[in-house]
Amino acid sequence: MATTRTKLAEQIVRILDGGNISDDSRISKREVMALIDQERDTLIRQLIEDRFYTKSTTTNKAELEITGDFITLDTGLSVSSNRVELPSQPITLPNDMGIVRVFSSSYEYIRMPYGGGTSSANTNPLYHNTVTSTGKKFWYIQGNELYLYQDATATVSVAYIAVSSTLADTATYPIPADMESIIVKNLVETINLLKAAEEDFKNNNLG
Repeated sequence: MATTRTKLAEQIVRILDGGNISDDSRISKREVMALIDQERDTLIRQLIEDRFYTKSTTTNKAELEITGDFITLDTGLSVSSNRVELPSQPITLPNDMGIVRVFSSSYEYIRMPYGGGTSSANTNPLYHNTVTSTGKKFWYIQGNELYLYQDATATVSVAYIAVSSTLADTATYPIPADMESIIVKNLVETINLLKAAEEDFKNNNLG
């Protein structure tokens, strides 16, 4: 069953507080939500980069097994001056693997490495002749922005791994069920250690 950041935070706070959430909880739900985001992004990067470096010659997303449980799918996204308006920010991974698929009702877009030029000119001096001769459609990343290369399509759909903190609190949190339990366990242990260290510090100062 799909979860949300809010549900995960409530679960962690209940465990820390012995089953109840109250105004004097040991840690606020908002603080826990920020820690959940950090933990999810770290686990995803570790998992995918481990696979990437294990298969050091692999750049094929299918071979790297990017699971659908990580993926956010946004459909009917507006394209303005070749830039795709993404609701959330894609996570940074080798070879732009944070973007899993870009497509429209008519085309499937292929990744093109960014080789300079400007987004306004939308011209890539390294790859322009090659890509235009293929007759295919391409996308590329410039900074944190996703662009279509010399394409006037009005809307596209994008499947991508979103940076956790840019997802809405009540939106479906894209994460496998087994990773939910890992996040809960890791954060309960971390927060308990931090609280214990804080208590030790207070007691030592009082002594």
